[in-house]
Amino acid sequence: VDTRFWTPGPAPETGYVLAVGNDWHRDFETLMNAARKVDVPFVVVTRRDLPGCPSNVHHRVGSFAEGVSDAELRELYRGATCVVTPLKRTMQPSGQSVTLQAMSCGRPVVLTNTPGLWSADTVRDGETLLLTPVSDADAMAGRIREILDDSSRASRLGEAARESVCRYAPIENFARRLLAVCQHAVERGAGP
Repeated sequence: VDTRFWTPGPAPETGYVLAVGNDWHRDFETLMNAARKVDVPFVVVTRRDLPGCPSNVHHRVGSFAEGVSDAELRELYRGATCVVTPLKRTMQPSGQSVTLQAMSCGRPVVLTNTPGLWSADTVRDGETLLLTPVSDADAMAGRIREILDDSSRASRLGEAARESVCRYAPIENFARRLLAVCQHAVERGAGP
């Protein structure tokens, strides 16, 4: 994550719950069921259909490549009271870009606990974010309410999230690993 771009902004005065994503591992059905149980606005940015979209959910059709710039997405993260990454059960890592970008922006995150979670360093339940079981709308709504009902805890989660991403997941770490792979390939005389 580019921690110099995905940065915190002013805390939202009146926020919303934000969800972003287009991959097929997103569990928007569980999110819609959770939204019915939490009386706050939700903003969902996806080009996918939202099954049974309740009246408190604003569906913004778009994706990273179409209709929502990185700058706009950063402002959406900054304006959110919390960010939810709802996932179906999968062994494949999913949701990491949205989750890490939101964490880098200092927002508290609710993430579905799947077998494909990518990093025990950055994903620590109750410390850097809140995990929720797969397909459990009641639990997801409960975790969202924990953030909405306790602004000091939400602030602590957001600060710990930012610190964790800056420590374990800055883009410079990826660049160093990629450079080492490229240098190794050149040393071995590998072709293009």
